[in-house]
Amino acid sequence: MSKWKTVGKILKVTAKILAALLVLLVVATGAGAVWALIYWNWYLPGELTARYLPPYLKQLGLERTEMTIRRIGVTGTDLEGLILTDAKGRKLSVDSVRVDYVPHFPWTDPRVLDIRNIIISGAQLAIRHDKSGLTVDGLDLEQLRQGAAAFGKRESGEGTMISLPLKGNATGPMVVLEKITLKSVRVLAEIGGRRVLLPVDATLTSENNAWKRISAELHLIPRGQDMQISAAIDLDRKLVNVKGNSRLQLEAVSDLLGFRASGSADLKFDTALTLAGGDMQAAGDVEATLNFPAGALPVNFARPVRIQQKFNVRYGMENRELHLRLEGSSPLSPFSFDKGAVRVESFDPVSWKFLFSQTADGGRIEDASLLIGNIKAVAHGFTATVPLLRLTGADRSFLISGSGIGVVNPERKLAVSGISLSMPLRPTPKLPAELKVGKILYDGREIGDTSASLYVKDHGLSLTGRFDTKLVDGVYAEFRGRVSPRAGELPDCLFEVTVPPYTPKQPLKLGEFVPALGDATATGTVSLGGAARLENGKFTTGVHCYVYDGQFDMPESGLHAEGIKLDVRFTDLLNCDTPAGQRISIGKLNAGSLKLDNIELRFDIESRNQTIVESLRADWCGGNVMLNSLQLRTDRQFWETSLYCEGLELAELVSQLNLASAAGTGALYGKIPLRLTRGGLQIGQSYLYTRPGVSNTIRLSDPEKMVNGMAGAVAQQSQFDFALEALKDFTYSWAKIHLEMQKDALAVKLQFDGQPNQALPFAYDEESGQLRRDPAARARFQGIQLNINTTIPLNYLLKLNEKVKTLTEGKK
Repeated sequence: MSKWKTVGKILKVTAKILAALLVLLVVATGAGAVWALIYWNWYLPGELTARYLPPYLKQLGLERTEMTIRRIGVTGTDLEGLILTDAKGRKLSVDSVRVDYVPHFPWTDPRVLDIRNIIISGAQLAIRHDKSGLTVDGLDLEQLRQGAAAFGKRESGEGTMISLPLKGNATGPMVVLEKITLKSVRVLAEIGGRRVLLPVDATLTSENNAWKRISAELHLIPRGQDMQISAAIDLDRKLVNVKGNSRLQLEAVSDLLGFRASGSADLKFDTALTLAGGDMQAAGDVEATLNFPAGALPVNFARPVRIQQKFNVRYGMENRELHLRLEGSSPLSPFSFDKGAVRVESFDPVSWKFLFSQTADGGRIEDASLLIGNIKAVAHGFTATVPLLRLTGADRSFLISGSGIGVVNPERKLAVSGISLSMPLRPTPKLPAELKVGKILYDGREIGDTSASLYVKDHGLSLTGRFDTKLVDGVYAEFRGRVSPRAGELPDCLFEVTVPPYTPKQPLKLGEFVPALGDATATGTVSLGGAARLENGKFTTGVHCYVYDGQFDMPESGLHAEGIKLDVRFTDLLNCDTPAGQRISIGKLNAGSLKLDNIELRFDIESRNQTIVESLRADWCGGNVMLNSLQLRTDRQFWETSLYCEGLELAELVSQLNLASAAGTGALYGKIPLRLTRGGLQIGQSYLYTRPGVSNTIRLSDPEKMVNGMAGAVAQQSQFDFALEALKDFTYSWAKIHLEMQKDALAVKLQFDGQPNQALPFAYDEESGQLRRDPAARARFQGIQLNINTTIPLNYLLKLNEKVKTLTEGKK
């Protein structure tokens, strides 16, 4: 009995001890859990920050790192206030980093940790690229690269904890990363002095969580512009495929483009980047659609501009050789400028090709070409057609060429064809730019052709050329010019034209050039020189025209001029301004029965609207005539002046007016009022007279010609018959002539005071009280006055006026 009591007591004591131990175990477990929680949340983050991470960060060059581990949880960890500072004090900051993960027990899964997502939010990253290379604020890229390489070597040795043995002697990762997410990351890129802020959101995932094939979705917002990019990265093949699209507002990137622009650009791109064999290569294509609203550019496009660009870039990492190939095309949209006055359209796409290589010997353009075909341009009434315009070349030698170019202007009756152009981008005297014009037509008539050469010499552009006219055989003009640039100012320019002295083999038929001149011809020796100059910002022009031994004939108008000499100099061609004293002289002029000699006209062209006739003088009828200063203005329809006559021989004047054939002595003085209109010449009431008291003689050999200009009744009057008989030999002390234009005739009144030099066959009739012709009579008369009124048909002057009117009004 006592034995079982003893066993019972032992059991009771044991139970109490076990209970006490259990209680103690529970208390210890709870205390351990409390201590673990306290250590996990309060002490472990600090231990990691202070003891465990610094050696690794130092090896990566990140020893000046600040961060706070806010939480280490069973399924996630949060960091905040991550700041990396480089040796120059520049910083890279991250607002927060969240790591979401799922832990595993080693006996249930060889993987210790599945990291579902690493979320990096609010990062501020500054990237710079200049002559010294690429830098990132807060990071020493070279030390970071070396430290990462050292980690890689250590992880590849024995004792690594990256992989564990799996079933079938396979190995697998201890830690698996599924996704990385970037939120509100702000990248500040500074390239070539320009700064661009680039907000980025991105998601990176891996195929089978192996991070050998990575997919990236990026959302970039440069300057508020939306850009979507997808990338597929294959680390085994060292291949990256990038696709994306974007719609950019050009106003946001105007400063990057270098000019102020508005509108939008729709971009699509597909690019493949590879890194193999020490070479890095990128190839792909870009499609761009540019939309420019009206008025956004000096040039207005009728529809969006579409561009297709293919590219291939290869860079050798070891030899540092670069090879670039660009090929593209664009269906050029019709465009216009100058408020629509200039319109250009291409019916064929524009295409281009560009090959460039950079080696140890330097950069070289291997091949380049730009082709623009079937172009039509309309500007200010002119229409130009260009079958094909090419830009071709290699290295530093490029050539712009085109042929078969034509220009027409129907309104101005002008057509130019056979234009060809061959222009190196830097023409030299040995290899100049060449411009040829095969045919120039005006109103269907070939005018001529021209050719010119341009080249650069002594920091200036020089021009030489020649124009050969088809209008006059043997006539040509040589021209040359030069443009000399000046820093910060307008360039100095000079253009000169010279027509060497030319004398036609046969008189020129002027009617072939101006139909209104009919059968008129001209000959003589002509030379011409002109220049236009821009010097020190001042523009001047000048032309000197010289003609000598000239002759002009217009048979249908009875005009003949010889000994023509012209010496005219313009000091301002644009405003048609000449110095005073310009001179035209004619040795002899016959206009019908009128004959003038030694004609000299001096004038001054002051502008396009005003010419001053300084003086006009000529020898006529043994004396001379003069015209004083006269102002001719284009805004007037007529001009009035007077022709002053001195010492005109009376007999010669009577003969040239076709009144009769006359001889004798005596000089006339006076003036003839003239009225010049756009329709010709009109004669006002004119008075010519001899000086009284001086005896002179006049002899008319055929006075009967005056009868043709009288009415029949007047011609039968005996007084008129007596006067004509007396003037066959008449001595006068005073003579007067009155001229007046009446419609299509010139009324002439002659008055002579004197006496006949011989007895006249006239007798006095007592019944009528008048003189009657009597062949048997021989009467002598003294101190009588003779008056003759007659008219001269102005058919010649009327025809001449009609010719003038035709020329001034431009009628054929």
